Amino acid sequence: MKLIPVFRGAALAALLLLPAIGRSQDKDKTAPPMADEPGMVHKQMEPLAGNWDIDITYVINGQENHGKAKCEAKWILDGRFLRQEYHSTMMGKPFTVIQHLGYDNQKKKTVELMMDSMSTGVLHNEGSISEDGKTITNHGETRDPATGKTIKLRTVYTIIDPDHFKLEWFDIGDDGKETKGVSMTHTRRKQ
Repeated sequence: MKLIPVFRGAALAALLLLPAIGRSQDKDKTAPPMADEPGMVHKQMEPLAGNWDIDITYVINGQENHGKAKCEAKWILDGRFLRQEYHSTMMGKPFTVIQHLGYDNQKKKTVELMMDSMSTGVLHNEGSISEDGKTITNHGETRDPATGKTIKLRTVYTIIDPDHFKLEWFDIGDDGKETKGVSMTHTRRKQ
């Protein structure tokens, strides 16, 4: 018989707490996203996703060269990073580049990591995105394979329209002057 008052007390407590629990869950649904969730800048990068045909102009030893490549770019890690996989040929051999582009919410910087099939190094650049989301500019350093000397560089993504964007690489000399080393014009491949 003493269990009935205890049961009634537990039932009453449950009835009083249920609305409060429901409100706290609703509050969580409307709370701003956590700092490390994909946000506005990730949405601005969305036009870079897709399958691309690329016209490349690059300079080696002062000589301008032209080539073609293909790229598949898709979001990974729940929309946090855009994984770009490029396939082309370099000096008669297959050449693959894997690049990850994203935005670090904590640092408030764009980030770019690049690896390729002709190097054991990893390129790491950081930078910013314009307010309109049309231009991403990153800065970093790499090594000249011929001399082993560190070279400063700048990469620039320019979104032209939903079906075209350009990626350019600039070497920065000790005197601060820039030389364009690579220009890649991307055209969305129609399925």
